[in-house]
Parts: sequence; C-alpha cells; structure tokens
Amino acid sequence: MDAEKALKSEIFRPVVITIVPGLIALSPYLFVAAYFHPDVSRQIKGNELLAVAIILTIAIAVGHVLEDIGSRIELVLCRRKNKWHAVILKTSSCV
Repeated sequence: MDAEKALKSEIFRPVVITIVPGLIALSPYLFVAAYFHPDVSRQIKGNELLAVAIILTIAIAVGHVLEDIGSRIELVLCRRKNKWHAVILKTSSCV
C-alpha cells in the first residue's frame, strides 16, 4: 500500500483531527492517574487492550468536544470579520 494514498484518505484526516487533540488533552490526566493511583497503573499493565480501548474512546470524545469548541470560536471570529467587512464597505468612499 502506498503511504501517500493512505495520508490522503478521506477517513485518515478526520480521525487524526479528532484523536490527536483528544490524546494530547487527555495525556496529563492519564499520567497523574497512573502516578498517584497504583491500582490504575496495575490495571493498565494487566489489561492493555481494554485500557487502550477505553483511553481511545475517551480521547475521541474529548477530541469531538475540542473540535466543537474550535468550531464555535471560528464561527464567532467569522461573524465578527463579516460584521467589520460590512461596516468598512458602508463607510468606504470607493464603493
């Protein structure tokens, strides 16, 4: 399989956009939980597949929340830009 085709895939990009930010946001909490609670660390070592599945599911959920927050910020900024653009067009002597 060609790596270039896999990177251009329609599935790969949304998955990476969701999972990577979720894992980045979740990782400090995972390290703190594993460091201060030895039971969590033992469970992760004992049931690796289950731990990966749970962490991945939580990372996807967190990634979706972060993507939603980013979309809302982008919407506010676009509305602000369009509002200022309309004001500039109304006050401009060139139009």
